[in-house]
Amino acid sequence: MSISEKTRKIIWVEAGGRCAICKVLVLTPGTATDDPSVFGEEAHIVARSPGGPRAGGLAPGKLDSHDNLLLLCSKHHKQVDDQPLRYPVEELRRIKRDHAAWNAALAPRNQPVLVPDPRFAQPVASETLATGSRLWNLFVECPATSYTYPNHLPQGDGDLIVEFLNLLRSYAENIQHMRGARALMDAEHALNGYLAKLADRNYSLGAQVRRALAAGTVPGEAVAWYELHLEVRPVGSGQERNPADSQTGLIVHRSGGRNGEVRGRGALSLGRLATATAGVLVVAALFVVGWVLPETFDRDAAKDRIREAFQSDDDLRYSIEFFDEGDSLVLPRGFRLTDPQRQVLRNFPDEIDGFRQLQADLRAAGAANPHTLTLRVTLEGRRNQPIRIDDVRPISLRRTDPHSGTLLDIPPQSSGQTIRMMFDFDEADPRARIAVPDGGVGNEPGDLFFEHHTLEVGDQVEEVVVIESIIDQGAATFEIGVDYRIGGQAKRLVIDNQGVPFALTALNCTQRSRHDPRGHTSSEGHARYEEIWKLSTGFTLTPVDRPDRYGMGYPYC
Repeated sequence: MSISEKTRKIIWVEAGGRCAICKVLVLTPGTATDDPSVFGEEAHIVARSPGGPRAGGLAPGKLDSHDNLLLLCSKHHKQVDDQPLRYPVEELRRIKRDHAAWNAALAPRNQPVLVPDPRFAQPVASETLATGSRLWNLFVECPATSYTYPNHLPQGDGDLIVEFLNLLRSYAENIQHMRGARALMDAEHALNGYLAKLADRNYSLGAQVRRALAAGTVPGEAVAWYELHLEVRPVGSGQERNPADSQTGLIVHRSGGRNGEVRGRGALSLGRLATATAGVLVVAALFVVGWVLPETFDRDAAKDRIREAFQSDDDLRYSIEFFDEGDSLVLPRGFRLTDPQRQVLRNFPDEIDGFRQLQADLRAAGAANPHTLTLRVTLEGRRNQPIRIDDVRPISLRRTDPHSGTLLDIPPQSSGQTIRMMFDFDEADPRARIAVPDGGVGNEPGDLFFEHHTLEVGDQVEEVVVIESIIDQGAATFEIGVDYRIGGQAKRLVIDNQGVPFALTALNCTQRSRHDPRGHTSSEGHARYEEIWKLSTGFTLTPVDRPDRYGMGYPYC
């Protein structure tokens, strides 16, 4: 018996494509000449061979089952098999359970989790499409099409690209009804025409088929998710563009494509397109009436209807910034830094760019801020009508025990920002509260913020809010929900850290600081971690000899 394809898919998706011990993504990026490299391995908890590590006690028919397998990188696969006493059966099962729970906590609720399909090499370079026939064949192969095209285009170029994408949206909505050779020939002919028009304006169309596995669509299974990615790019611009300087979007095919049934956000259908067109005609008529009867006509609402008909702009755009980026981070229990990651820490602060990238990687892997997380959130209105913000609060809140893995202890610096709002995660239901100075250098949560303050943004008008989150018990991952109203409609914007929840943890204190009657510290508190890197007096990071008894004074321990 061997591992079935279904079991292999489940193992990879349940692990999020990451090693259950070090949490590293087991896929290295490709290069201009080579495909990416997969170094993940399905490791047996109980060995298949009679003399192997942890062999015995399991029926032969169960050896290649999901319950007896976990995903590891090649390094840790070898380590667990070479050190069976350190990694007995129950320990590996615990590691697998904890890793699955950790990975599930990273995923937004009710959304598929996507990981690279290990059966396929992931594309490195885009194919430049020359014919409508080739584009159509790729389009119908996949259940979804994503796209990018440059910002700041000349008016005619932008109109052409949007018209082309709207045609693809129409095909996506009605693809299951397109039967017969004539319908397919018409589609290929129309796509040929747009490719020619794009070429006339010195644009090419690049394409990649990205193959992944999706969990969360069919209970207990991983489903193939094939996504066609299209990139409209100026001729001679090369293969890569800065995502921040591009428009992006996703078209989900009504039929699910040939290779999957994964559903997502609906595309702009022909019916919606017709409604939008009719809406523009009505708006145009209303503009005429508006000049005659201005007191009965809301021009801002009419302009917003035009924007909604032809653009995919959200009502609100946001950006976030962490303060201070030099603050400490704590990794979950069981997370092991890799040798290259430790080398980045040893090179601090000389290679600050590498350290900043390491911070981002560790946050994506579940690292949390200890005790305090301060975010600068910038909200920008994208509608002519005023947008009133009714509430800002943590959502998708998940609680665990405090992180106790690796601590990077880099004392926080003053952000220089005036804190306006606070979340106290020791409350059962954290709400936005007014930040009140505590008489020292910090703040404490006061009254509910929106009982005393209002926030409102207009078109391209920004509102900046600095939010301080605190926790003294347990750990929490969360997103931020912004509830707002526009034109009588209640809506919600969800803010996260580039697809990953924000994370905050209390210190893993084993002893609290004690104070004498005059308030002076009589004994310092201690915390326990698996590994600690501390900022030394020479402004370098060095490992601590006794991470199991690390001095942490008030207010941390």
